[in-house]
Amino acid sequence: MINVTCCNRDCGVDFGIPEHIERQARRDAGRRVVCPNGHGFVYQDSEPDRLRKEIERLNAQVVRKQEYVESLERENTTYLKRVRYWKGIAHRKGRK
Repeated sequence: MINVTCCNRDCGVDFGIPEHIERQARRDAGRRVVCPNGHGFVYQDSEPDRLRKEIERLNAQVVRKQEYVESLERENTTYLKRVRYWKGIAHRKGRK
């Protein structure tokens, strides 16, 4: 059991919650915990946790953008090959 104090200023009651519920509440920011008097509260991410999640989100975004750029480069290469092919055909037909 984890000892917790209600964060409501008028309550302040000390109570215990099972460790697994406390872990879930900390892991799932926004998950509500309720004191015996019915006051709900949530554990919020600490500043380092919030920044770590933001870094992970931005890194994932960078990876997606890099993959998109690579796909555009492949597509561009394909179009350039087609242009060279048709220019060659047009050039050969112009000689006759």
